[in-house]
Amino acid sequence: MRTMLTIAAAALACTAAVSAHAQERRGDGYRALGTEPFWSVTIDTRTMRFDAPGRRPVTVAKPRPIIGINGTRYETPQITVDITHIPCNDGMSDRRYPDTVTVRTGRTNWRGCGGTPRAGHDRSAIIDGTWRVEAIDGRPLRGPEATLRFEQGRVTGTGGCNRLSGSFRFDGGRLNIGRLNQTRMACPGPAMRQEAAIVEILGQSLSVTTNRAEKLVMTARDGRRIVLAPEAPAPRPRR
Repeated sequence: MRTMLTIAAAALACTAAVSAHAQERRGDGYRALGTEPFWSVTIDTRTMRFDAPGRRPVTVAKPRPIIGINGTRYETPQITVDITHIPCNDGMSDRRYPDTVTVRTGRTNWRGCGGTPRAGHDRSAIIDGTWRVEAIDGRPLRGPEATLRFEQGRVTGTGGCNRLSGSFRFDGGRLNIGRLNQTRMACPGPAMRQEAAIVEILGQSLSVTTNRAEKLVMTARDGRRIVLAPEAPAPRPRR
């Protein structure tokens, strides 16, 4: 009986390990992330890349995985990634991930979640994707193009001048975005005023609805609102 249990445990460990890096073996990329502050790790067939606010991205050659009883470890002098097959919630988007992930860079440990979010726990599907800011407070956008992308608990984009990034939580039709990180470029006055309005509205708790044109309408408690149109996919090159 003990031998059979040992064999079964080994089989389960093998299955979990395959799940952990099946994506990167296919070239899809295994991804892990954390919030507050937001960080991410992507592992593909050849490289590991670590990104975090205020830090230069670190890219290293992917080492041979060390497969354990309940996880996988990728170890290099610059980055060590520990993937444990324990369900994880990112605490922002209510997604549940199959893996708990710890990343070590230098003397800093970063903890978060990894793998493909499990079906049935994704409440933010309505806002996922890339959107173009079409109107602010009922007035069509006249300044530089502004876009927002919502993906796996993270929002990125531009207000028309600077790059924006941060974490978000979407639940019960309400969107709450954490402190937005911004680059510090100076632009002409209208562009800066447009961006300031976008950032101010996004800093509030927003109700999110869709209209008949399948656009997102985000309304703040003070009545201000942003209308977002889905960004059209890039045209395919002609053959």
